[in-house]
Amino acid sequence: MESIPDLYLQKAHLIAEAFSVKVQDEDSKRILAKVVEKLRVFLSDLGLPSDFSAYEINQPDMERILKAVMTDPAAANYPMSEELIMSVVSRVSPVRINLSKKASP
Repeated sequence: MESIPDLYLQKAHLIAEAFSVKVQDEDSKRILAKVVEKLRVFLSDLGLPSDFSAYEINQPDMERILKAVMTDPAAANYPMSEELIMSVVSRVSPVRINLSKKASP
């Protein structure tokens, strides 16, 4: 949500309502930020990790992740560039990403 807010901003009020996030006269960006914070607390309360460091992801894994996201059926409705996908994945993975190396199709 933080990496691709444009995908969520139009529905920020609905997402906030779904997660019982209290909002007043706030803009969509502020509402989305509150939703993200609520999700962080929720994950923490459940004892779930905030990143993928426990999975020991390596560069070949990253390339498989990239291919999986780009070929996911949802990509037809929500296309994302390779750079955006790798940016999102790098935020939750301790692996240093080599953006110059393309994933094989």
